[in-house]
Amino acid sequence: MVGPSVASTSAAACRRGTTRTWPILSRFGSLIPLARMNWSTVRSKRFAIFPRESPDSTMTVRGPSVGSGSAPTSVSSTHASTSSHRSGSSVEVHPGTARRPMVVVVDVSPNRSTMVVVVGSATSSEPPQAVDARASASAGTSTLTGAGSTGRRIGRRWYVRMHPALPRRVRVAGGMQRMDTEFVAPGPGHWQLDRSHFTGGTTPIMRWLLPAAVGSAYRKQWPLLGIPAETLSVAFVEGFMYTRLRPLIRADRPSAKAPPTVLLKVASRLHPEFRRRTRAARRTLEQSPAPGVIAEWHSTIRPDLIARNLAFQDVDVGTLEDQGLADHVSGILAHVRSTFEEHFRLHGYDLGPIGLLLLAGADWGLASTELLTALAGASPSTVEPREALARIRAALAETGVAPTSLEDVTAASPRAAEELHAYLRHRSSVLYAGYDLDSPTLGEAPDVILASILNARPTGPDPGAADRAATELRSRVPDVDRSRFDDLLSDARGAMDLRDDNGPITAEWPCGLLRLAMLEAGRRLAASGRLGDPSHVFELDRHELPAVISGAPDPGAGDLAARAGERAHQKTLDPPASLGRPEAQPPLDALPAPLATTVSLVLTVIAELGMGDVDGPSTDRPSLTGTGIGTMPITGVARVAENAEEAFDRLEPGEILVTRTTSPAYNMVLTLVGGLVTAEGGPMSHAAVLSRELGIPAVVGAADAMRLITDGDVVEVDPVAGRVRVVGGG
Repeated sequence: MVGPSVASTSAAACRRGTTRTWPILSRFGSLIPLARMNWSTVRSKRFAIFPRESPDSTMTVRGPSVGSGSAPTSVSSTHASTSSHRSGSSVEVHPGTARRPMVVVVDVSPNRSTMVVVVGSATSSEPPQAVDARASASAGTSTLTGAGSTGRRIGRRWYVRMHPALPRRVRVAGGMQRMDTEFVAPGPGHWQLDRSHFTGGTTPIMRWLLPAAVGSAYRKQWPLLGIPAETLSVAFVEGFMYTRLRPLIRADRPSAKAPPTVLLKVASRLHPEFRRRTRAARRTLEQSPAPGVIAEWHSTIRPDLIARNLAFQDVDVGTLEDQGLADHVSGILAHVRSTFEEHFRLHGYDLGPIGLLLLAGADWGLASTELLTALAGASPSTVEPREALARIRAALAETGVAPTSLEDVTAASPRAAEELHAYLRHRSSVLYAGYDLDSPTLGEAPDVILASILNARPTGPDPGAADRAATELRSRVPDVDRSRFDDLLSDARGAMDLRDDNGPITAEWPCGLLRLAMLEAGRRLAASGRLGDPSHVFELDRHELPAVISGAPDPGAGDLAARAGERAHQKTLDPPASLGRPEAQPPLDALPAPLATTVSLVLTVIAELGMGDVDGPSTDRPSLTGTGIGTMPITGVARVAENAEEAFDRLEPGEILVTRTTSPAYNMVLTLVGGLVTAEGGPMSHAAVLSRELGIPAVVGAADAMRLITDGDVVEVDPVAGRVRVVGGG
C-alpha cells in the first residue's frame, strides 16, 4: 500500500478538489522545483498522479519494483487549468507487488522544458528508469525523450528528475520543420564524449545495453580491485555516447571546487567505504588477481561463452514461427546483457596489468610507446584470423583454382572447404564493421571474405623485436626494480591476448547473433506491411522488439520510420566534446597511497586508450600527427570511411585505410590494408594493438585525419615520426 503520508494527503486533496503543496516536496526545492500542483482523481490505491497545467502527455516508467508477470496499470486524470483549457494526462506504470508498492508523481511544465517524476518504493535499493515521455502540442506532434538522472533516495522513496530534450520535429502547415538540436547533460557532473565505439545515431537497444552493462560491471568490480569510484556512468545524448566517472561520495552533488586537502586526507582515512577500498587496493597491488582470471578465461569462461554463442547461432531462425522467433530474440537479449557485463568485468584484468606496467614505466622514464612495443606478439587471438585466411589461401594454391566466389573456394578441394568452414564457424556471425546492431556481420560480406583470402599473407612483426625491446628497456630500469619490471611485463603480456580476445567473443559475436535474428524479423514484418522498411526493425527497443514480432500493434510503421529518420539525422551532428560543469578532481596526495595508485592507473588507461583528450587536437601540434605504430613508412592511396563496411566496399589491396576508429573484429579483414590512419585512439587502442600485432604501419589518434584527407588522396604514413602527410590529390 501507499505510504500513509501520501495516501492521506492524496485522499484529502481529492475530496476537497483543491490545489495545495505536497509537504514532503517542499524539503527538496533544489531537487524537485514544484510549487503548487493541481490534484487529480486517483484511480488506483497504488498510484497518485498530480499533473500541472500541461498538454496531453503519456509516460512510461519502469523500475526495480516491477512485479514478475505484472500487467501494466494505466491511471488517467483530467483537470481544469486556470485558463479553463482542459487537458488529459495518463501514466502507464508497471506496478509493484503487494510487498513493493510504488507512488508516481508526474509534472510537466507548460513549456515542456522540465519533467519531474517521483517514484516511491518500499524496498527497492535501485532507482527506477523513466523510459520516455510524449507530449502533444497545439502546433502538432512533438517528441520528448527524457534522460533521467539516477535519482536520489530519501527515506522509502526515490526521486528522479527528468530533463527532456526540446522537441526535434514540429509538424507545421506545409511539411516538417527541424528545430536546432540541443545537447543537454544527462545528469549531474561533467560528461565526456566517447566516439571510439559509437559515432552517432546509436540504436535503441544499444542505448539500453551499454549503460546497464557498464554501470553494473564496474559497480560490482571496482570495490574488489580497490578503485575509489562508484562506477563509470554511460549515457547517450542525441545518439552519442558520453561517460562520467562517478565518485564515491556526493556523486549527484558535484562541486567545481575541491574541499581542502587536509579535510580530504582525514575523510579518505576515516570513511568506512574508503577504508575498505584502501585494503582492496593494497591486495590488488601486492598480489595481482589478473593471472588467475586470465587462466580461468582460457580454461572455463571462453569455452563456455563460445558454446553459448554457437547454440544460438545453430538455430535456423527462418524456420521458426513468429512466437518462436520472439522467444529466440528474448533469449539472445538476455544472453547479450550477460556477456556485455562480463566484457566490462574482464577489463579490470586485461587493461589493468597493462596500465600498471605503463604507470611504473613512467616512474622509470620509459615511454608508453616503448613499453607497448615489448608486448608485440603477445596476442595470438589477434593474428589467428590472418593465419586462418592464409591456410585457406594455401589450400587453394595446391589446386591452382582462382576462385571468384566463396562457393568456388568450397568446391576447390576438401581441404579448402574444411578450412573455410572452420573460419566461418566462429566468425560469420561477428560484427566486423562496428559495435552497433546496424553494422553488418562478416557473413553478410562474402566479397570481403574472398578478397581477404586472396590477399592473405602470413606476415607480421619481427618475432624477436619484442624481446629485444624488453631487454633494452630492462637495462634502463634501476637494478632494485628489475625483478618488478619482469613481473609487470609478464602480467601485461598475459593480459594482451585477453585484451583482444574479449571483445569478439563477449560483444561483437553476441550482438551479431541478435542482429541476424532482427534481420529475419524485419523481413517478415516488412513483408506483412507492418514495417515500411526491413531496417526499421532496428528502431525497436528491447521491450518492443519481441512484442512486435509476436503481433503487438505499437509502435506503428510511421513512428518507426520517424525514428529511423531521427537516427539518420543524429549521424550528421557534430556533438560537443563535453557536457555539464567541470568537477573538481581531488589531489592524489590527499588519498592513501594504494588508492592514489589505483586512481593513477585508471587515468593512465583512459589516456592511453585515447579517451582522455576529448577536446580535440592540441593547437600547438600539427593536426595530422598521432601515435606511430611500426618502423617502416608507407605511401599509398587513402580510402576515407566512417566505418569498415563503407571502407571495404571500395578498398583495394595495399591501400591505406583512413577511418575514425576500429574494433577488434577488424582483424578479420585487415589483411587487405597496406597502412592505417585513425582519428581516434591512443597507444593502447584497438587500432594500435591490431597494427602492432599484424605488422601494419599506422598512425592512430591523428585527430583531423577525417577532415584533412580526402578519399583518393595519396598519403605518406610515417610511423616513426607519428605523422601523416598528403603528397598528392585524388
